[in-house]
Amino acid sequence: MNESGTRVTIGSSPTAMLRLEEEGIASTHAIIYGVYEEEFKKTYAYIDTVDGQCVSLNGGSVKPIVDRKLQNGDIITIGKTRIKVTYLPDPDTTDQISPFELTILD
Repeated sequence: MNESGTRVTIGSSPTAMLRLEEEGIASTHAIIYGVYEEEFKKTYAYIDTVDGQCVSLNGGSVKPIVDRKLQNGDIITIGKTRIKVTYLPDPDTTDQISPFELTILD
């Protein structure tokens, strides 16, 4: 995989880009990162849980996830927090910092 510069750490650590302060959340629980896919000429978001930590994707079972490509509108649940993945309209624009955004739903 050709990882792009976009990388978001999620966890309880003060250095996490998306900090979740609740019991059972690891200091670095998951990482969402961009991968440029040459075939499609676009950058897509992927999720990887850290050290066997567990998340739920779209209400599915809670389990570790490794290098899973995320779709527009996917909902990631970590603990009690739901996070929505939204792709921005033009992920190929070079002045964009990230081709996707993460929104905390609750």
